[in-house]
Amino acid sequence: MPHDAGPSLSDEVRVGKFMFTVTAISLGVPKTGSRTAQGTFVIVNLRVRNMVAVPQPVYCQDQTLKDRNGRRYDNAVNLDRNGDRTVIQPGKAVQVKCAFDVRKDSLPETITLRDSQYTSGVTVSLLR
Repeated sequence: MPHDAGPSLSDEVRVGKFMFTVTAISLGVPKTGSRTAQGTFVIVNLRVRNMVAVPQPVYCQDQTLKDRNGRRYDNAVNLDRNGDRTVIQPGKAVQVKCAFDVRKDSLPETITLRDSQYTSGVTVSLLR
């Protein structure tokens, strides 16, 4: 990774109570299970590790996707759960799939990862 570049796909980043890694993204997904996109889904696969000594919840809705045109999408759903909440035990890691309903012409550029809705988070490039 160049000296001035920030984190990107496959880099592990510390965000408060968690270590996040964006492991993969899927573009142009029209439907996931019973959910049909108004535009198209961008699915972001995350590996999230709890770095503190107590169980912690992680939520897809706390993450923000930004496209090349500067549009922000923050209404993600967790594809692996009926609700958005995934509780991670101390020292453990889970895989989380967050689906963002974006415009059909949208090309995702970054995702801002947060350990809660109240933190500024760390922005990770989705482009290589």
